[in-house]
Amino acid sequence: YSIPGVASFLTAVSVRGNTAMAVGDSGRIAYSSDGGVTWTTRINGGGAHLRDVWVEDSARAFAVGVGVILRTTDAGITWVGIPSGEVSTWTTISFIDSLRGFTGSGNGRILRTTDGGISWWFQSSTLVEISDHAFFDTDFGIVTTGSNRPLFTTDGGETWLYSVVLEGISFYGVSSIGDSAAIIVGQGGTIIRTIDAARSWATLSSGTYLDLFGIDCLDPRNCTIVGDSGIILRTTDGGTSWVPQASGSGHALRGVSLVTSNTAWVVGDSGTILQTTNEGMNWSLRPVGVGVDLYDVSFADPVNGIIVGDSVAWHTATGGSSWQVISPSTIFQYRAASYPAATLGIVGGFYGPAGATNHTAYIHSTTEQGRTWRYSAGIYWPG
Repeated sequence: YSIPGVASFLTAVSVRGNTAMAVGDSGRIAYSSDGGVTWTTRINGGGAHLRDVWVEDSARAFAVGVGVILRTTDAGITWVGIPSGEVSTWTTISFIDSLRGFTGSGNGRILRTTDGGISWWFQSSTLVEISDHAFFDTDFGIVTTGSNRPLFTTDGGETWLYSVVLEGISFYGVSSIGDSAAIIVGQGGTIIRTIDAARSWATLSSGTYLDLFGIDCLDPRNCTIVGDSGIILRTTDGGTSWVPQASGSGHALRGVSLVTSNTAWVVGDSGTILQTTNEGMNWSLRPVGVGVDLYDVSFADPVNGIIVGDSVAWHTATGGSSWQVISPSTIFQYRAASYPAATLGIVGGFYGPAGATNHTAYIHSTTEQGRTWRYSAGIYWPG
């Protein structure tokens, strides 16, 4: 989770059942065994800046960051560094089952494990920073990069191939549209689609040259794309054709959440919040009175949702008719949000005045559909 250009202590959060971990700068690791109600500080991982975390079960987890891959088998009480033979900043980590996992780096390196993270070895290289990745089943996965060359695998990561080359294009988002099918969006209105597990790609006509930042698909036929200058595109045929929708906004739109076949939410720059209840035929502004940039929106169901942005986080338990601020104004930035179910929502951030050398991290959680929120203010990390 990230807000471009903004530094923060909390950089990622992972939740598995009632077990949650958050990681951040200077090796900071926080652990919860009760769904985020209470948090404790764990061993600091040797002081390395950590960029991602993966919780496998109540005891096992992995954290990666600047030059390190860390593993715990005792719920974070102790952490062991795993030699990789690589000197890189690892920015992402995920597993497709209990044995097979991948980590990617800021310089485009991909490492793979097949023994549950005990050992890692070089798998492939994109030569540029990895921006996003997704596995759609145990075999088919796609990695997008800041360049024009996404990678794909159809054998669970045994091999990775460059999928397509579009000269000068950067890709920003990817979404599954069914078995072996996916859509990637990116720079200059680019949309590409595969229906054969990335063996081949078709360039789809978007009708725009604006950058496209986000995509969400409700099912294999219905998807919505958002992007620069308020653009919204919708397909009802799996991406063969895209219809522009009037957003009424000129701001960059960053995040989209499709809730039902009729209802969707979009957020973007300068506090833009949009909602449709008629499949996007009309979009209505739903301002909450704050003009900061918003980066993500997530709905667990039609009534429970979270919006996260610069210095703000809100929760709704009324389908967006009203929003409750879930952060005190002293929290400057949020870097992590997860809403896997209506009974568990977590957001993370930090408080620290400009120029301060000491900071306190805050992790807010709800287990009551947002009616009450708790925070842990005791994770105090000297600068």
